[in-house]
Amino acid sequence: MDTIELTKKLVEIESVSGNEEKIAKFIYGFLKKNGLKPELIYTEKNRPNLVCSVGSGKPKLLLNGHIDTVPSAEGWTKNPIKPVVEDGKLFGLGALDQKSGIAIMLMQLLRLKNKKFNGTITFTGVVDEELQSLGTYDLIQKKIISRDFDAALFSEPSVIAGDGLFIVNSIKGRYAFNVKVHGKSGHGSQRKGINAIVDAAKIIEAVDKLKTKKHPIMGSGVTCVSKVGGGTDFFFIPDYCEFMLHRSAVIGENKEYCFTQLKDLVKSLKLKSRVEIEFYKRPNPFLDACMVDENEKIIKLAKNAFKKFGVKPEMKNSDSVFDMNYTVALCNIPSINIGPNGNNIHTADEYVNIDEIINVEKIYTEIIDNFFGI
Repeated sequence: MDTIELTKKLVEIESVSGNEEKIAKFIYGFLKKNGLKPELIYTEKNRPNLVCSVGSGKPKLLLNGHIDTVPSAEGWTKNPIKPVVEDGKLFGLGALDQKSGIAIMLMQLLRLKNKKFNGTITFTGVVDEELQSLGTYDLIQKKIISRDFDAALFSEPSVIAGDGLFIVNSIKGRYAFNVKVHGKSGHGSQRKGINAIVDAAKIIEAVDKLKTKKHPIMGSGVTCVSKVGGGTDFFFIPDYCEFMLHRSAVIGENKEYCFTQLKDLVKSLKLKSRVEIEFYKRPNPFLDACMVDENEKIIKLAKNAFKKFGVKPEMKNSDSVFDMNYTVALCNIPSINIGPNGNNIHTADEYVNIDEIINVEKIYTEIIDNFFGI
């Protein structure tokens, strides 16, 4: 089985976040059948991470990829879990994000199993990346992923940073807030109350124009109101409205900074409503913005590999958070992302370019062999 065929096998297994056990067990069986010793390490009931290592000792290299996908979007013209190849594109839910990347990493383990080298390469196929990164965080809590790793490779699709093949070494952070607006009710014909929805709208409009810090590489932070609720069906002035705000942040904007900035913005509006702002409650930490120095060994190896195969070694920032935020910010592991490209990520008719799977696989082989001196 080659990498393309393995990608197809993975696409055929539905693995929407919360339903990852079947694909984890498939990977477990695949690696076991090929003479390796994988482990299933459960984050929650029915939600196992897959961990497998080859070699021993130092240096240590981590390959991290997520085995979950987003749900199937409206508008698919093909069966999302029946992989189809057309015009050099492999279509299927998760084909791009990121089952092709998982397949590349798994084939590297098989390639190395009979090679003699000093060091350890560890693959972690994790759950929940599409939601709250519970899988990777759980492995960090259990010290399976730790500062003991000398470097880490991620295989999220390159589309997270733009069109083309890149080395991603920096990622914005993201925080979320619940904003609760308390007005005063009254009859809808009399305007004697305080309309919480109107005041919430004033905050939302101001937030949309919020000036954020600008980073020379990451650019600027972004705000996004993703959910709004409040009011009644009756002819009352609504006394309550709430909304959820996501805040993309660059280095220099931590969660306390973003919270204070939002609080000061609301204060400046001098609203009649009482406004509460709180962090969205999540079971693990928010993902902070992070950047890996270009002088790190893993980046130098990646640049050399790109050059060898005629690809410009361009460094890029990811506007979207993913599990690499944790390996860098929490574990201080020099980490980069290199993944194949395609299109329609998180939407209908997702696909990955087959030639890019092949190119990325060659680059991974070059990086890994030079990392271990094979």
